[in-house]
Amino acid sequence: LDNQRFPNNAATRIPPYSRVISDVHLLNTGDKDVTGNATLTIYSLPKEEVNVKLAPFHMDYSGLAIPPYATSRFTGECDIAGQFPSGKLAMKVYYVLPHTHALGSRFFFEAADGPASGEPIIDISGFNGEARGRYYDPPVDLAGTTNLRFGCEFTNPRADSVGWGFGDQEMCEFLGFADAKMAF
Repeated sequence: LDNQRFPNNAATRIPPYSRVISDVHLLNTGDKDVTGNATLTIYSLPKEEVNVKLAPFHMDYSGLAIPPYATSRFTGECDIAGQFPSGKLAMKVYYVLPHTHALGSRFFFEAADGPASGEPIIDISGFNGEARGRYYDPPVDLAGTTNLRFGCEFTNPRADSVGWGFGDQEMCEFLGFADAKMAF
């Protein structure tokens, strides 16, 4: 169960006549078959109550190649500052939802430079099958940053290499929401 809630009456705008299309995959980490369901509920705020308009952002590391019988770390760095007119990120992070599968032993996201360089925005160890999203009140201000860094660590007890994918494969990605002029 995960609730992507935003503090301070922040909200993501969904334009009129939009269609919300969702992709959810559930991972059974046990040995027995499980039958279940997923529900998506969207809560709204009246326009006059919205204090901050959020933009979504998503980063993933799709080139995973986790060697057999090893602990590995994969790190991605993204220079997105060139997309902002000032050349610096002008964003405040309100929510982060990391995602790995059962071999994931750590997920981290941080500013790669600027005033907040190296300070973790989120750093989660261990895998417990829960979503583990986090909201920030106050939001994390990334003013002065030009690069974002994130990564995952995995422990592979199998004889085969594991790549990015569904089922018995892995993922290293996250979804975030920020007070920013653009989505990415």
